[in-house]
Amino acid sequence: MVGVATSDSASGAPTEEGPTPAEKRAAGSGTTAAKPVGGLMAAYFVGRFGVFVVLVVICYLVHFRGFPGLIASALVSIPISYFLFRGWRVELAQRMAVKQEQKLRFKEEFKTATD
Repeated sequence: MVGVATSDSASGAPTEEGPTPAEKRAAGSGTTAAKPVGGLMAAYFVGRFGVFVVLVVICYLVHFRGFPGLIASALVSIPISYFLFRGWRVELAQRMAVKQEQKLRFKEEFKTATD
């Protein structure tokens, strides 16, 4: 019941009721809702793993096989992925920060509502 006017039983004066915590959550508490994190996280993982697999194949083709080839691929894929997927990493960090802020805000609203 958003902004429903009710009367105070003692004085009979009208009072304004604010939105309930559930309505605030549904409305996003005046902020934009957090974008989903899962899809971007999966894409980031698949991208990093794909870079590693491509490097393993390259090492295999140049006859740098076995455990040393895997280690070299893993070590080389780290800086390549760092620069190649920077945009995704920054976007993912921002989305996770927004989601964490919303969780903390909801927790604080719940705590004040139960007091």
